Amino acid sequence: MSSYMAHSDLPQPAIFNNVKPRYDELAATLQPFLDRHAANAYKLTIDDDNVGRGLVCAFSNGSSKIEGVMLYLKKPEIQSYLTKQGYKCTQSPTSAVIQCVKANKSSPPLAKL
Repeated sequence: MSSYMAHSDLPQPAIFNNVKPRYDELAATLQPFLDRHAANAYKLTIDDDNVGRGLVCAFSNGSSKIEGVMLYLKKPEIQSYLTKQGYKCTQSPTSAVIQCVKANKSSPPLAKL
């Protein structure tokens, strides 16, 4: 994860000295990201580097592009915020990633055979 964060094209978070309090980061950084992807994202994932830098990725319907946002927060803090925003989050059975879907949103349609 940290090597992905270091080499990704995702916007890098502010230097630690310039980080706003956690609530401001959730409201100012994560919420606009959620608003942008609310209509087309069928799944969000949460991961972190275990020292306080988290990553939320949005997987969009009909696109192979993955977009993400980085925060100076760990998974439990991000998960708690997403849960309050109406997302149902579960731990992935195969990795440390947490997967979240909007509680009232259905899964992407299956391809017809």
